[in-house]
Amino acid sequence: METIERLGLSEKTLMYFTSDHIEEGPKGGWNGIYRGGKAMGGWEGGIRVPGIFRWPGRLNPRREVAEPTSLMDVFPTVVKLAGGMLPEDRILDGRDPMPLLEVRTNRSQHEFMFHYCGMYLNAVCWHPPDSE
Repeated sequence: METIERLGLSEKTLMYFTSDHIEEGPKGGWNGIYRGGKAMGGWEGGIRVPGIFRWPGRLNPRREVAEPTSLMDVFPTVVKLAGGMLPEDRILDGRDPMPLLEVRTNRSQHEFMFHYCGMYLNAVCWHPPDSE
């Protein structure tokens, strides 16, 4: 961050800080109210990870988003911000969260999020469009 600031690039740079799943125990972190951790994909502590976006001049630094997002959202976000085109020959699971982060919408574009451990489906998040 110091280098980006020193080079005067902070207002041109989206930063995304995130974490791997928390490993519970003497060397690990704390999941708060969520049960589970690394390799426990069926429990929220094995799926939910913190994420912090920083983009001075573009994102409100005090905005808190409780809507579902995914690390798969990085790809479509970076492609769009770079002015590129997403591939049209496949379905992408990631969604661009910029409308949510910039408060142009209050809803995540994700209706379903599937969590696999290897080839096994461990959890599904359903976020119906007309629900609270």
